[in-house]
Amino acid sequence: MNQLPPHLVPHGTAIYNTLQQIAGGIGIALFVGIMSSGANRYLHRSLDPVAFEDKPQSIVAGLQTVFGIECILSILVLVLGWFINGRLGAPISLKRKNPKTWCLRVLKHLFRRYL
Repeated sequence: MNQLPPHLVPHGTAIYNTLQQIAGGIGIALFVGIMSSGANRYLHRSLDPVAFEDKPQSIVAGLQTVFGIECILSILVLVLGWFINGRLGAPISLKRKNPKTWCLRVLKHLFRRYL
């Protein structure tokens, strides 16, 4: 946000907050699905899938799967961040010539290091 001109900071903040909420919702849904899959996989491997005492352990197995995937993703993001840091593209003009494309220009400016 520091690189945006002052008149585009509110728009950049709105876009960032919206994308953060959407990504959070998708991430929670994805990890709950992975946890359920891990719990079901544990129950299918147990001797008696209907037994009550296996259900808490199956939830723990699902959570361990989710935390393992989160750990791998965190390491991957740290490695990518290490290599992407400092690779900035050419500055994009953010002058408001066409009001219909201001959102596209703000997105390009915010994510220029990934494009």
